Amino acid sequence: MRASRYNFVFRSENAGRALLFNSLTCALVEVQDSLLILLERTPTDSACLSEAQQRFVRQMLRCGCLVDDAIDELLILKYRYQRFKYRTRVMQLTIAPTLQCNFACPYCFERPAPAAESSRSSAARMSAQTRAELVDFVARAAAGLSRLDVSWFGGEPLLAGDIVRELSAEFIRLADAHAVRYAASLVTNGYLLDEPAERIDRLKAARIDHVQVTLDGPPEVHDRRRQLKATHGPTFARILENVKRMRAARLPVTLRINVDERNQARIGELLDLLRDEGLSDIPLYPAPIVGETPGCASVHTDCLSTTAFHRFRTELLPMLRARGLSTAACLPKPDNMVTACAACVARSFVVDPDGNLYKCWQEIGDRARRVGHVRTYGRESDRIAKMREIRWLTWDPFENPECRNCRFLPICLGKMCVYRPLLEGGKPACCAWKTELDSLISCLYTPSDLLK
Repeated sequence: MRASRYNFVFRSENAGRALLFNSLTCALVEVQDSLLILLERTPTDSACLSEAQQRFVRQMLRCGCLVDDAIDELLILKYRYQRFKYRTRVMQLTIAPTLQCNFACPYCFERPAPAAESSRSSAARMSAQTRAELVDFVARAAAGLSRLDVSWFGGEPLLAGDIVRELSAEFIRLADAHAVRYAASLVTNGYLLDEPAERIDRLKAARIDHVQVTLDGPPEVHDRRRQLKATHGPTFARILENVKRMRAARLPVTLRINVDERNQARIGELLDLLRDEGLSDIPLYPAPIVGETPGCASVHTDCLSTTAFHRFRTELLPMLRARGLSTAACLPKPDNMVTACAACVARSFVVDPDGNLYKCWQEIGDRARRVGHVRTYGRESDRIAKMREIRWLTWDPFENPECRNCRFLPICLGKMCVYRPLLEGGKPACCAWKTELDSLISCLYTPSDLLK
């Protein structure tokens, strides 16, 4: 047997002990320093080991920190990744019933570049015909599904709230008829959640069980960045009240904070306000503003580097704890369930108001990048569109030598964005774990075992 290639050793706060973390199994144990040598020099004859040493070896085998010589951990990881990616009994749909929005955010990645305007989705709202075709698209797959996950997206999806309700009812009907587990979420700017007054009750009736809303800082900062499109008016106060309404109605909500050079120093003021408003239990998380699409390239100079954003995210956790705010969504937790970017997963699609299908939501509405249409998918002969889909599905981090040989790969797979690497080649940006694993482990975890 030998030590796992995915072991990490950190110093423990307890003298004479260390924290041992395995990124493939996500096991975390506290061990005596004197036993760590057995990970590198495991005797072939267990009879020469003390009872405590033999117990340690058995526990290390159980948690994956020691592996049999015949085990190829990289192949196991690759198998898990491919099995998840090509699963067929789960359908994930991100649906934009409209690409219109009532906000004019300067960093919106959906804004088209002037030269690309002619290739954009033409429908302001999803038509009755397209809605019927989308329902038929789901119906054709329903009998073979175990789960249907829907995320309502935009533009601002609540500008087409009637369509959200109509399609939700149809999806629920199909799911119930085929014993398919159904789950739905909503990504909204939060401004229209009180219009009409029964809006939140309607969302719950549509089985929407989670809502994401964005606040970009205290009112002065947020209202400068996330203004109403028609009047350039403020939006913070109304959104905050709507968050309170969702909380009162027991509709789970998470706050997203888009962070760049311009607002990172003011986030503490937002946290103070949330605490003072009695919203300490609302999960929140930061997200980096990126200038990757042609429509938002102008904000590129304000974007934080990957390292700077990871540093900010790590610093945010003690800021939340000091104010008694929720830390549930603030930092990614290592997960031994190997996942992949949804764009690289079979039966995962983004749907625009015209019924075009895409793999990545950063491409939504750009018809030149579609991979099919709900009306004809699986029955069409558009080879170019099919090749676009195949390129997404066959993108493989294991083909990149740096990723393949990286000890962080098991916990990075589900976090990596492949939009830019797929377009330009190369490796994806490294996840937070690569630079902050030691501090994040100490913040997020209590050792699961105490080995003596």
